[in-house]
Amino acid sequence: MYRNDLSVEQLLTSINYVKDHINDIPVGYVDAYYEFSVHQQITEACDVILSNCYPFWEGTIFEHSVNHMQEMYKQTRNASGGKKVIITETGWPSHGEIQKRLFLL
Repeated sequence: MYRNDLSVEQLLTSINYVKDHINDIPVGYVDAYYEFSVHQQITEACDVILSNCYPFWEGTIFEHSVNHMQEMYKQTRNASGGKKVIITETGWPSHGEIQKRLFLL
């Protein structure tokens, strides 16, 4: 959803297709952590929540990055409805500028 590559309906169709054609394997979707709060119907369709968390890109300084990451995880966990949440991507770049926006909802 982050890059608008698919509509919500297209993504739900794909998730449900995979779930209908495999057995006993949890199906999830990877996106920016806040997308699971914004698009609750996608969160509900997933068996597992796969969350990308990058404090740097939200303007967090390094010294506060762990706390911010914990908040990202907490927001994802709160949106998950009790489903398993896995942080699939994170990190700190060696170069780049901090953006001046926040996506905390």
